Amino acid sequence: MELRLIRNLILLLCASLTLGETAAPGAQREVWDGSNTRVLFLRSFSQGRPVMDRYIDGFVTELRKLGWNTDDIHIEALDSNGYYSPELRRIKSHYLAKAMEEHPPALVVTLQQPALNFLLGELSGYIAKQPLLIANGRLPERSRPTSQIVTQFASADYKRALQQGIELFPATKRVLVISGAGEQDVVSRAGVQAIADSFRGKLDFEFTNAMNLQDILARAASLPPDSLVLLGNLNQDVTGQRYSSYDANGYVMDVANAPVFTTFRYRVGEGVVGGVVNDTYAMGVQAAHCVYDHFRGGAPWPAGITKLPVQAHPAYDWKQLTRWKAHFDALPQDAELINVPPSLWRDYRNTTLATLGAIIVLLALSMALAFQSRRRLLAEKLHFAVARHRQAVLDNVADGIVTMNARGSIQSFNEAAARIFGA
Repeated sequence: MELRLIRNLILLLCASLTLGETAAPGAQREVWDGSNTRVLFLRSFSQGRPVMDRYIDGFVTELRKLGWNTDDIHIEALDSNGYYSPELRRIKSHYLAKAMEEHPPALVVTLQQPALNFLLGELSGYIAKQPLLIANGRLPERSRPTSQIVTQFASADYKRALQQGIELFPATKRVLVISGAGEQDVVSRAGVQAIADSFRGKLDFEFTNAMNLQDILARAASLPPDSLVLLGNLNQDVTGQRYSSYDANGYVMDVANAPVFTTFRYRVGEGVVGGVVNDTYAMGVQAAHCVYDHFRGGAPWPAGITKLPVQAHPAYDWKQLTRWKAHFDALPQDAELINVPPSLWRDYRNTTLATLGAIIVLLALSMALAFQSRRRLLAEKLHFAVARHRQAVLDNVADGIVTMNARGSIQSFNEAAARIFGA
């Protein structure tokens, strides 16, 4: 009875939708000369997952800035507010196949591995027809889709992240890798396993994919001082229990007895030390420009499989670095730092330099004026000293001496002249 009720509710929900959630319901309707601007997002999970939310936000916001008709951007999650089952998958498959047949999108975007797997498994006929953008998902090695595909994968630079972690915390001997047993979790765990051998003899790795969430939290809370925690995806634990990876990793951050490293920019400032991170919002912006250039700019969509490069960069939280007593001199020169204490020199460098320059100029002018004043006073003292000396010499002469200028005015006279003339 309960299953039938849930099924009816889901069918009613699907019937009420035209093609998923409209990304910008308040956007003004625009017409592009008959061109198809319909974009369908297949996201692996419902809202509340910052990795996907930030990607879609960057994508839609940038396309809106470029003048795209955002009424035609639709978002469909494969679950329903966390509820996921084979029955729901079947309903979604039937619904989307019919909707895509009646309203063919110009482009389908799959976000994360489960969404891509759903498209390849349930809607395989579609990928032989129209362009596809794969974000944070990998095509199976045996897959040979014939559609034109652009891929965009935020490959976590675990090796660089761990190298920086060792430099910042030289005592590190072990790494607890937070990972789960879900589809996307396996992908992130494989990335760490691929570079583990390069740290052989330096680091011991421990993975949590064979634990339930309670055991994972207990392990993170009991780590010895020579440990680091590396956050991977944790969408499902070993018991099959599903989680929001954002929430599950948040629980780990709250209890971890060691510095926590991440590969996502949005986490920096929430309690992690930092790491070499990818910004999924920036990825969405990059994808939007690719889509706009090809569909609105007139350029053909790339043939075959084309990769969009995704750049990671180091970003760290000053407060967490201080909390765990990191070696600050080991910070990369290009690192982005947040929560840095206010500094007059760092925050107002140009103003400080200008002020110091003005002070130096004023001091120089003051010193110059003081020097000139002193020279004038010395010159005046010398002049009076010479005049007194000359007068003393003249006064000791027996003859009367009078000096006059060209106009006949008396300039000076000695004592003998005063006696002679009765002055």
